[in-house]
Amino acid sequence: MRSYIVSGILDHQRYGPSSDSFAFKHTMLMLNTNQMEAKKKLCSLISIEKTGLLSIHFKNLIDATNKPIREKIQSLFEIQGNQSKSLNFFVVTTPSVLGYSFNPASFYFVVSDEDKIENCAVEVHNTFNESHLYILNSPVAHSSKSSKYTHEKQFHVSPFIGREGDYEFEFELTRTYLKIEITLLLNGEPIICTRYLGELIPLTKKHLFLNIRQLIFTVLLTESRILKQAYKLYFRKKLPFFNKPTPVAMTKNALSRGFISRLKIPFV
Repeated sequence: MRSYIVSGILDHQRYGPSSDSFAFKHTMLMLNTNQMEAKKKLCSLISIEKTGLLSIHFKNLIDATNKPIREKIQSLFEIQGNQSKSLNFFVVTTPSVLGYSFNPASFYFVVSDEDKIENCAVEVHNTFNESHLYILNSPVAHSSKSSKYTHEKQFHVSPFIGREGDYEFEFELTRTYLKIEITLLLNGEPIICTRYLGELIPLTKKHLFLNIRQLIFTVLLTESRILKQAYKLYFRKKLPFFNKPTPVAMTKNALSRGFISRLKIPFV
């Protein structure tokens, strides 16, 4: 499999304690780690391990080392070298734009030659300059196209909801689209559901040129959208404020820091 631009719609639905929803265009990159590490095989408009208009740095993914990203993903799932020959490793993320980056979630997929997701990890960032890695090893449901996982919530993402509950992660991958659905359950009832459905567009100079505006907008508008939603929940819907709890294992300082964490805003 090659690398792709993923162009689609991100939809967020909050069911309680007060309902709310929003949706917007969202563009990401789905990068084959072999092409990332070969550098010349990836689109030349994306800089790997150096600053450019669009850039990816290995030290901003999973941990602060400059180890090859494929090696980092193999370590997450304890995949030995001989096992990896029939597997493809992908990073789904947004690049830095002129050195600036804030990415609420990056995804690491291990995919078989039959395009079946074998393993997945989700790296989540909050606006408190923290990140947390959810390693998803054992699917509760598995088919040729989709995989579903569950994991206890361990990371404080929003000050308008506690750290209690469980996540359901569902991923669907085909040759033409990627679907991601993350549902937060509290006592078995859905509280928040975030869905992303994106078309897979081969990563070429032509396709990147046609999608670069939306990709840059995705990166630059993310924190502004977070501020807008936080303002709505805090001032209009009067939702209670949850103080940030003590971090648990696998939570660390974010490797790529956005601007909100530098501001003293009580409701973010």
